[in-house]
Amino acid sequence: MGTYEPHSYTFAPGNVLTIRSVQREDVEPLMLLNQEVLSEGDTMVTLPEEMQVSSNQASIWLIRRVEHPCMLTLVAWCGDTLVGYLLFTGERLKRFEHTGSFSIAVKKEWRGMGIGTLLLQSLLDWVKAHPTLEKVNLDVFATNSGAIRLYRRLGFVEEGRFRKAVKLAPGLYVDLIRMARFVR
Repeated sequence: MGTYEPHSYTFAPGNVLTIRSVQREDVEPLMLLNQEVLSEGDTMVTLPEEMQVSSNQASIWLIRRVEHPCMLTLVAWCGDTLVGYLLFTGERLKRFEHTGSFSIAVKKEWRGMGIGTLLLQSLLDWVKAHPTLEKVNLDVFATNSGAIRLYRRLGFVEEGRFRKAVKLAPGLYVDLIRMARFVR
């Protein structure tokens, strides 16, 4: 089962951040944060209009993720504010089942405070304890220098580059960088 025991961190005077597995009551805040991050448009492949789902559909999707042994959905809460999330999906094919990939998002005004680092370190700890997972993959826009610095700091290395993989507008493209880290 893709679950993670809650961990709390004090990262500023009076601010306690809790990272835990997603729960049913997180659906609405998660949908709102996802739309907020997608609306920024500069770091995510998916457009806001491509992610229109009902809360019931989102609930079913999250329950399936929680029940799957190679999927993990983490949420980061500071008080009653959802400030970030991480979605990890393990591969289903037998020859790839030792790998998985993730996406991560942190609320804009909460970036630069170490929340992304804590979410990603939580994932790496979970993967290290997992019986079959060995490698974590990610794709990142080549223009997202902050995220690339974070990934490198946590041991991820570039494995490839997909030139002009993402078309932001007519004549405006961005490369997609594939990075990975072996955990064992």
